[in-house]
Amino acid sequence: MWDASVGPCRVKARSKSQQAALGPDETRLRTANLLTLSNIRRMLDDLVLKCLETENLPGPTQVKAANRMMYQCILSGLPRSCSYLAKRLPFEPTKPFTQANVLSVFLGFGVRRVEAFLLGSFTNFTGSMRLMLLQLLLLMTKNDDDEDNRKRGHCIEYSFVTILFVKLKVLVFVSWCQVLHYPHEDADAIYQLQARKGRNAVQLAIWMGDADIVQGLFPSMEQPIDKLGRTVLDYVRASGSPVLKLAPPKQSLPRPRPGPQMLHCDGEDISATHLGWTEASDWPHYEACDFEVVDALTEEDLQSKFVDMGRPVLVRNFAALEDRCALAKRRVMKVHKSSHFKLGPIAYPQLIGAQPCEKTFTVEEAEKGARCFRHGNTSNYYASHAPGIFPKELTQMETVERIQKLIPGINHMSKQYFWGGDRSGAALHYHVAAFNVLFVGEKEWYVTPPYLAARSGIATYELFDRSGISMDHVFRCSQYAGDLVLLPDGWGHATLNHGFGVGIGVLYDLQT
Repeated sequence: MWDASVGPCRVKARSKSQQAALGPDETRLRTANLLTLSNIRRMLDDLVLKCLETENLPGPTQVKAANRMMYQCILSGLPRSCSYLAKRLPFEPTKPFTQANVLSVFLGFGVRRVEAFLLGSFTNFTGSMRLMLLQLLLLMTKNDDDEDNRKRGHCIEYSFVTILFVKLKVLVFVSWCQVLHYPHEDADAIYQLQARKGRNAVQLAIWMGDADIVQGLFPSMEQPIDKLGRTVLDYVRASGSPVLKLAPPKQSLPRPRPGPQMLHCDGEDISATHLGWTEASDWPHYEACDFEVVDALTEEDLQSKFVDMGRPVLVRNFAALEDRCALAKRRVMKVHKSSHFKLGPIAYPQLIGAQPCEKTFTVEEAEKGARCFRHGNTSNYYASHAPGIFPKELTQMETVERIQKLIPGINHMSKQYFWGGDRSGAALHYHVAAFNVLFVGEKEWYVTPPYLAARSGIATYELFDRSGISMDHVFRCSQYAGDLVLLPDGWGHATLNHGFGVGIGVLYDLQT
């Protein structure tokens, strides 16, 4: 189920004895990657370290090879192995990651990373599209009679295919390593190439959030690590820094619930938060944010203060007024009073194999908290690539035009329109960089750094209400109607609505 690859060392934690040591049956408990992540990581770290100790490592003249191995180690989250390599490799901790590094490291991950890139990131693709991609990649295979290479599990040849889906407006760069070998294995991590390019090894370690790796790579906390002269201390002291062990105690910015503010829509004044929809909630309100909140954000600040530093950010009152008014209850019910929709328990059901409810619901039924036999007491909600109650496609919204100005070159890899009643929301998951705009309601966020990211089919209110759940590594944040949340690549997150909530979530990368 789990593997790691660093240079010549490829290890797997799959034997029966190893699996028994990992703990409960995660698949049966719907907690894959959640209960035993630290145990698995330590096991893989031990296996990789034992392998590295027997290998001839790159020498002083093999800096590129050394850099590649360090990047692989960092992205695999193996602190002991990384510390071992840092003392023995001629790597460059503050040299930016190049496109060549990106491609070589990505190819080294093998089929499971390839499948993650195909099946995880591009959730716009239907099953038939994914199958077509895999078939096309297989047709490109050369030297496929090299059985020895197949058995070793190495890439036979590094090739790329560029596929343009005009309808989806998505340009896909796909590698085809080992597609035949393990076609049904679970892709345990989704890594986006763009996130690596331009960052150096220390920045990547900070983005991952593992303090042991950061200290092992760069013991000096006060030497500059980027072109702006910032140090490791500058990074870890910033609000929302993923390196929790080195950062000061989390500072929560108070965010009291909005008072009786009004929006003027269609000649009448309505509640600015819920726009006529149900506000009642029986879940405690956090009314604070553990990461940075700003009133405005420029392209330059987004890149230097948040993308480069691997931090999430919330922008207050970002959404356009008309996009919010368009989702007022009176407007929506004029069109969709008798419409029925499919609802389900989480935002990305394919991550855990979840199915939608066995019946459909009206919007008013969802507003009250739609429950079905298949998912017990879970408050199901609408999460789809189809607009549903939204009167406009995502690309027609003024709010999205504003985001395109904030993030030039943005490429929408996956979009979701979502809405649901009290306690509905996305179960814990992770993916590439994303933005999320809330048009109606109030939403709680539960966010974790990449090295602690996990997936779970457990409803958010059930998961974080369990005894024994440590909140030390969880950032919480209250998002109100009109707010924009920007999450870096790989950050784990779960959400929960207070009352009825409506918004959009978009996974993206940057076209370069």
